[in-house]
Amino acid sequence: MKSIDGLISKIIPFSCVDGPGSRMVIFLQGCNFDCINCHNPHTIGHCNHCGECIEACEQQCLQLMNDKLVYNPTNCIQCEKCIDRCPRSSNPTSRYYSVSEIKQQILKVVPFISGVTFSGGESTLQYEFIIEVAEMLHDDPKTKHLSIYIDSNGSLPISKWKLLHNHYDKAMIDLKSINKSGHKLITGRSNKNVVATIHYLVDQQKLHEIRYLLIPQLNDTLSDASELVNFMILIKASINLKLMGFQQHGVRSPYNTQYKAATLADIESFSEKLSKCGLTNISLVKPLF
Repeated sequence: MKSIDGLISKIIPFSCVDGPGSRMVIFLQGCNFDCINCHNPHTIGHCNHCGECIEACEQQCLQLMNDKLVYNPTNCIQCEKCIDRCPRSSNPTSRYYSVSEIKQQILKVVPFISGVTFSGGESTLQYEFIIEVAEMLHDDPKTKHLSIYIDSNGSLPISKWKLLHNHYDKAMIDLKSINKSGHKLITGRSNKNVVATIHYLVDQQKLHEIRYLLIPQLNDTLSDASELVNFMILIKASINLKLMGFQQHGVRSPYNTQYKAATLADIESFSEKLSKCGLTNISLVKPLF
């Protein structure tokens, strides 16, 4: 059977914020949400080879060949001007990797990492690729000790999570809003699958944490806090809620100016609201900017 290739936006060899320990993070290209708060908007779309980005590249790393965009990384200085120019929220430097190519990337750093995290975009849109990489890692004595984590928006149907079951250790779910209308406003999509996914992962003891990105004046009210606490109580699990603050850096226009960045005071204030409503398993991430 032919191996499945994965469309990858970027690979970070070492990260300490994408799961426990030092981890390689594989950012898969493509997302089915269109979040106004997205800090990686270039991972949302797929390149349609329009060529719009070519003149933005001063290093001449991009060209059209037979109506296909070709990226030559030799002179690339990672200025990301091509990404800023893309009208489809895509990344012209993304490319397909085979499972064996991913294995070679991992083997370069395997002595220094405790695991691999699949992120995005929405990583589970390429769940079949994740399965193949996981099988490859588990079958090799050099890599079978690595834990596999999935960072997801939770939209994958439960039937697909069941196919993934034996191929990852834990999942981290980005919950935009437990409120139905609030979630639709932020992502453009319903949160029905997200809620179902969280319930399923808790039942399977596969949920590492829920991540909540606080956007001032959008999902930070006392009502938001109360609904979130009621949901956390409903799932009956001592799951950690990681509370992070919206930052304007990297976010698309006009949303980068439409909503103010969350300060540490904003995060602490919402955390206090959660605590008053009865939630205790909260960790705060201090803003970098």
